[in-house]
Amino acid sequence: AAEEEFQRRKRQLLRALLCAALWPNVVLRKAEGQLFARNQSSLTFHPSSILGLQDSEAQSSQAGDWNCPACTFFCFGSREVCPQCGTPKPPPAPGRVRPLRHRAFMYGEKVRTDANPAFGRRAQTHVRDCCGIPVKALFLLGHRVSPDYLSGRASVDGWVHCQAAPRDVAMLLGLRRRLQEVLTCLLVRPSSDAPGGDDPEVIDVVTSVLVLDVE
Repeated sequence: AAEEEFQRRKRQLLRALLCAALWPNVVLRKAEGQLFARNQSSLTFHPSSILGLQDSEAQSSQAGDWNCPACTFFCFGSREVCPQCGTPKPPPAPGRVRPLRHRAFMYGEKVRTDANPAFGRRAQTHVRDCCGIPVKALFLLGHRVSPDYLSGRASVDGWVHCQAAPRDVAMLLGLRRRLQEVLTCLLVRPSSDAPGGDDPEVIDVVTSVLVLDVE
């Protein structure tokens, strides 16, 4: 159990560090499932990507769509029997498809597909090489954070918003500032020197925040 928890935390930390490595390549996902980025909406996961397939399966499962177990014909959720062979709709298998749990995703590149009116296809913009990250990583490792203490809201680059108490926003800004100072010192310090002062404590606190299994 301890080894599994260690591996989980390591994966969570690596996900969060992608925010610093790939910024500003970030998209957010609405509750309805649509993806959007800064000044751009109507984005989708690339259909051949793992997240694209998982999202498509989750949406189909939620809508009740099914594939005939006898002839594999695709059937909409409103059909109780397969129109191809007459096989009854099988009972749902709970837990087979996991919905996407993250609201924010870092991506490697955008891909634009051309429209094909002959097949009824519209031009689309897909994001590829995506990885879900917790929203808190955007506020710790993203670009510019702007607090609004009166409304209790903080924003990253003016378009990623989060409701937060003034005390939490102040704590976040202080932690970001100390982390920046620690990283700057590590960059100019010889590689053989260990972090000094309270630098290890700052790194431990940031790591603990990032690996907690909450958004």
